Amino acid sequence: EPVRDNSAGSAGRDKQQSRFIDLAHGHFQMLAGVCIDFCVVTRRLDLLFGPVFDCFKFAQYVSVFFDVLEPYVLNEKLDYIAPEAMTFFIDHCKAMNDLAIVERCLLHMNVTFMDFDTILSLLRDNGMYTALLHVYGRGLDDFATPLAELFEALFDAADSCNAKTYRRPDGIPKNLFEEYGYKAMMYIQFCLQGKMFPQGTSLEPAEKVQAVRHEVLGFLQEETHAAPPTMRKRGSANSSMSRRSTRKMLHPYLRLLIALDTRALLETLSIFFDNPDVTREDVQEFGRHSDGLCPDCQEITSILSHIIMPENDESRPGALSTEMDLPQESRDAFLDFVATYLLKGIISVSVPITMNILTRMSSLVMESNTTAHIVAAQQKAQARVLELLEALPRNSYDHKKALRIVEDAGLNRAALLLHRESLMALLQGGASQDVIKHHFCSSIDCYLRDNDRDYRALVFDYIKNDCMSSIVDCAARYHEPDSGSGSVHAKDLLKEPIFDKLPDLINLDAVQSTQLIAEVFIEDVEEVISFLDGKENEISLFNFFHAIISGSLTKADPMAGPVLLANLTPAHHQTYLVL
Repeated sequence: EPVRDNSAGSAGRDKQQSRFIDLAHGHFQMLAGVCIDFCVVTRRLDLLFGPVFDCFKFAQYVSVFFDVLEPYVLNEKLDYIAPEAMTFFIDHCKAMNDLAIVERCLLHMNVTFMDFDTILSLLRDNGMYTALLHVYGRGLDDFATPLAELFEALFDAADSCNAKTYRRPDGIPKNLFEEYGYKAMMYIQFCLQGKMFPQGTSLEPAEKVQAVRHEVLGFLQEETHAAPPTMRKRGSANSSMSRRSTRKMLHPYLRLLIALDTRALLETLSIFFDNPDVTREDVQEFGRHSDGLCPDCQEITSILSHIIMPENDESRPGALSTEMDLPQESRDAFLDFVATYLLKGIISVSVPITMNILTRMSSLVMESNTTAHIVAAQQKAQARVLELLEALPRNSYDHKKALRIVEDAGLNRAALLLHRESLMALLQGGASQDVIKHHFCSSIDCYLRDNDRDYRALVFDYIKNDCMSSIVDCAARYHEPDSGSGSVHAKDLLKEPIFDKLPDLINLDAVQSTQLIAEVFIEDVEEVISFLDGKENEISLFNFFHAIISGSLTKADPMAGPVLLANLTPAHHQTYLVL
């Protein structure tokens, strides 16, 4: 008997069955729309998630029900889904490989009427932490517990990819450690800004904002790991603690965020540091901090220092045992961060860290590779270093090392500030004349090396006003009151440094130089001329004579001009003509 070909009949039956499925799908889709629309308008949610939902469940068209339901939630026509239906909704989204739908819907729902135990368990088990943070904050008014739960997931992810040595290669999260870490960072930013996560609506009242800030920062500052109550109930944290080491580190929460992205963490913390209410109100609350430092900011800075630069942390012994393998960019970001708030007087740090900051600021000059870039970098670095040195108390940095750092970087005005401070301190302390002369001479050098001619000209005011008055006072202490030699000694202290720089001073401004000689060294005019006598100083000697003989000095100072002119001999006039 010939074999019959049944393929045509089979294809027809498959096509008919497919048509039936499409008709059924369309029928249930229309039915779902009618039922949902009716129940939403009449607010019969008990009917919607009771008999109606049961019918779709029995017919195995739950997916159609949720596909039609989703737009009602996203358009905020429906703000509630019953717990049992929510379980099926999550399973439906998992089957579609799109759990983000659940989170989007939850952000449009009224979470205050939810069964929190059920919904939070579902969110936790499925790793939907954006929705979990939202439900905790909006529904339970709890901002620290969800962060602690997110950190539990972050710890597990960090242990899996070795966060201690992890480096982010680009700006796109590539694994759970990055995904959870940046989510935690963003959540902290919202809390510090006084906003609800993730919508960004404002937290009210103002007292609540401050409470949330301190609650979140207090959690981050914890020295040891402690599993949140919800995790302890489930018994998962202890087993993880025994297997992994990340949780066992000191200050594990801040340490983990530092390993993720130090600069991003510091930018997040700056939201708190920059808030004017923080430094004012907190200092008033903690009156024992009479130095004006904000207690929370200071403690956070100390912890960051302990983690990022443990070798420079003088306040916490044993820091090296928890040292992290951080890149130089992380250390530089921390130093820039600290410098900002040292200038504002909000925090203080150890002397070694201050020295690292000065080195960091000065190093920007070394990185420049052209003359124009070097000049611009010097100006920028000099302004920052000067601002920092003027803001810091003198005992907060190593004076000699700071001087060496700024001099190596060519920051003359910063070096001048340090030399002048040293000179004043040495004069008051009765130091040796050689040391005093060194700083005096170096101060003059700092003026003369400056790129701005107008600034260089200020050296004359510095010598005549600042140095003369201080050195005369110093000389009075070196001699007995009845010796009558105080002024002579003051001139002797000034003589060697000024004579060493005399050619440069004259070439800078011959009139002011001759005026200085008339005021201080009128009895030593011959010695001045002898000092300038030499081929290398011919131009300086000519300028010296010219300022006196041409009458330029007399125009500037009618007293000094004639006096110096009277001290010149015919031989001096002859030398002037020869030159």
